[in-house]
Amino acid sequence: MHKLMNKKGVSPVIATVLLIMIAIILAIIILLWANQFLNREKLTKFGGEAIENACDRIQFTAEAIQADRKIYVINEGNVPLFGLKVTKKGLGLTSNLGTFTFDNTIRIGENGQTEEFDIPPGELIISPVLIGESTDVKRTYVCENQAQALSVT
Repeated sequence: MHKLMNKKGVSPVIATVLLIMIAIILAIIILLWANQFLNREKLTKFGGEAIENACDRIQFTAEAIQADRKIYVINEGNVPLFGLKVTKKGLGLTSNLGTFTFDNTIRIGENGQTEEFDIPPGELIISPVLIGESTDVKRTYVCENQAQALSVT
């Protein structure tokens, strides 16, 4: 019996913690590996083009009229705009004011077609929103790389 007491080994608590950590690491590795095989459909625009490429061709002008606190938008490009995502800049943080959709998708600047939105005062970031298609659904996509900064007082 004295020989059994002198055996040294890993504490049951440490062994349990090690087993849990190994299981978590294995689960993460399997999820990352399986993620490559999941059928994630990309949003497309214009019959198969990746929607990110359509974002690069957006040309629009947004102007804030301070007296009415409205933003007027003119689409100058050939990519139809579905709406705008408006974000307000604050001290060190931003707050999402929402996505404003147009009554009709704004197409190439038809006679200077504009849309207007009531916006609170402050420093705003305006990002265009497109509609993309996958096989069975249409979803919105925000083109963050085409954002414009506006100041409304």
